[in-house]
Amino acid sequence: MKSREELELEFRNQDLPNWPGYNHRLEFRELKHQDAPLLAPVLRSDRSNLATFLGKFYGHKNWSIKSATGFVSNLLKQGWPSMTWLFHIGGDPVGLISTGREDCPKECQLIITVFSKHQGNGIASAMTSTILKILEEVVGFERVWWHVDAANRASLKVAQKSGFELFDAYDTGSETKDSSGYYHRLVKERPDGLAPGILQ
Repeated sequence: MKSREELELEFRNQDLPNWPGYNHRLEFRELKHQDAPLLAPVLRSDRSNLATFLGKFYGHKNWSIKSATGFVSNLLKQGWPSMTWLFHIGGDPVGLISTGREDCPKECQLIITVFSKHQGNGIASAMTSTILKILEEVVGFERVWWHVDAANRASLKVAQKSGFELFDAYDTGSETKDSSGYYHRLVKERPDGLAPGILQ
């Protein structure tokens, strides 16, 4: 079984072309405390896009170096199964992807955001497939969940393209300008035939 570090190193060492429309390739790493200054301007300028992702899961609303540092620290101190990766192109952050808790310890939720100026370029699908490889092959989660506002067609499309299937829907009863209040819950089962992961 490959370790998470070995798998991440494989991704980094691949001779990949530049991402279409960019002068560098798409790369990723685990989020670090030192990433707060890098993220602060993006968080400040992209507030509306990030409101649901950040407000729902982490509760941050003001974006300065101090609040970005608090946000990063909060992500890093979350208990199992929380992990967060930063995706970047040429050192410019393009998105974040985290795992969140579900009822079963062998399952997790995938939480993803692509920063506004990088949306519509296929980055969300690439981020999802990359992290699913780690979650399924290295960690060995039996199921990965995706909760999405029913009105968010782009996110639903990414989930379905990545192999998630509709499981059920629920009404939060809290419609806002950023949310319809009606959510779809999609699930992806761990593929058969994989070598045992950490959880096996």
